Amino acid sequence: MRANASITMEEVDSTNHEVSKLRRKNDSLNRKCTRMREYVKNLTSKCKEWEDTYIEKENVTQVFQRKYETAMFKITELTSQVNSSDSLVSTSSQNNSRGVSLEEKENMVSQLKNDIGKRDRKINSLKRRLLERSVTDENLVGTL
Repeated sequence: MRANASITMEEVDSTNHEVSKLRRKNDSLNRKCTRMREYVKNLTSKCKEWEDTYIEKENVTQVFQRKYETAMFKITELTSQVNSSDSLVSTSSQNNSRGVSLEEKENMVSQLKNDIGKRDRKINSLKRRLLERSVTDENLVGTL
């Protein structure tokens, strides 16, 4: 009987050892599971933040694109006006050969040069403003 009792005691000790080993492993796995849940929770919140900032940046980019297109349209319009002024100068030159006085020719040329100068300044001003806005918009996008 003692032999059976010692075998049973060994089995109980072995089972107790195995149970404590499994409990430690279970505790370890529970801690790992908790860490993984926190990690996934953090990733989810980061994804949500990224989505929000992406939408904001996309909106700013679209606004900037519309402003850019408007500015480019204005530049094209002014350029065509300058080109039409150039053709007007050549037409005026042809008309001047038909009996317009030298003084009238000089006045017309002077007036056309002034008009072209004003348009050039306006084009340069628009280009400068466009560049300033693009830098401002890029800085705004960078802060988002």
